[in-house]
Amino acid sequence: MRREIELGRASARKALVELETVKRLRRAEREETRATRAALMEINRDAKGEEVNRVRELVRYENALRDERARREAAEAERNELMEFLRAVRGKLVEADATVRGVGKLLANDVGRAVEAIVEDRERSTERAAFAIDAAHGLIDRVSQVFEEGCSRRREVLFELLTNTDT
Repeated sequence: MRREIELGRASARKALVELETVKRLRRAEREETRATRAALMEINRDAKGEEVNRVRELVRYENALRDERARREAAEAERNELMEFLRAVRGKLVEADATVRGVGKLLANDVGRAVEAIVEDRERSTERAAFAIDAAHGLIDRVSQVFEEGCSRRREVLFELLTNTDT
């Protein structure tokens, strides 16, 4: 019985040692689990931080793309608007050019008619002046002739008078 008691005690001591070993192992496992959990949480936190940074960067990139797309669309819309305006201005310029050419032709016709009228009037005036000069020369010739005839008659009469008075 002693032996049994000693065997029981030895087995109890052995069981106590095993229990202590198991407790130490469990504590070590818990510590290891806590450390692993803490490390995982740290890694997770770092990964989350990196992920958050990546997400923020992607959001910034997407916003920049959206802004650039909006600017490009606005620039394209403005370009299209300016092209429409340019087409309208070109149309108006073509109309104005046609109008100016028409007015130019009308003015050229009016100026041509006015110049022709002035030339015709000058020609008529010149013809009238030439006729008047010819008429004046004719009158002068006639007056000269009459004067010459009158002078010769006077000379004759005077000569007759002078000769008659001598007799």
